[in-house]
Amino acid sequence: MGTIKTTNIESISGSGTVTLGTSGETFALGTGVSSQLSRPAFFVNKSASQSLSDSAWTQVTLDSEVFDTNSAFASNTFTVPTSQAGKYFISFQCFGYDSAGNLTSHRTSIYKNDASVARSQIELDGQDFSENTLVLSCILDLSAADTIKFYAFLNTSDGGTADVNGDSEYRTFVQGYKLGA
Repeated sequence: MGTIKTTNIESISGSGTVTLGTSGETFALGTGVSSQLSRPAFFVNKSASQSLSDSAWTQVTLDSEVFDTNSAFASNTFTVPTSQAGKYFISFQCFGYDSAGNLTSHRTSIYKNDASVARSQIELDGQDFSENTLVLSCILDLSAADTIKFYAFLNTSDGGTADVNGDSEYRTFVQGYKLGA
């Protein structure tokens, strides 16, 4: 086994394509070397319940960072860092709960720059339920300084408040990462 030391690798033909290895081979990075793929990335949990007014879109508060590779998640908002424009996978799991069992609908939305860009919902005609979990995922084309926020809407048959639940079991959380380099 040999070692190649260089500062630049270029194709011989000028095609712009350089192939490393053959099909089925893997490459290991040395200690301390980071591929920086899928970065920035974040995973933020909701640690306690948040009461929502009936039938009103409300921004979900997220207060427990599990990780945030670029310190880009703050004040319940992910902000794309400078020089990190690209396609991002974004996912939002939201646990809606009403102890009285009067939930009739549960909706979630992902907002880009204060406008909804993805939405999910469940409506139970004539039936009430006490809890429901919705998962909403999408791929977004984001530019530097774009903001991503997360909203929930809970409706009850009695017009009362309901909760977005959070705890250490990751009932309500958001996550995201940049696709590719």
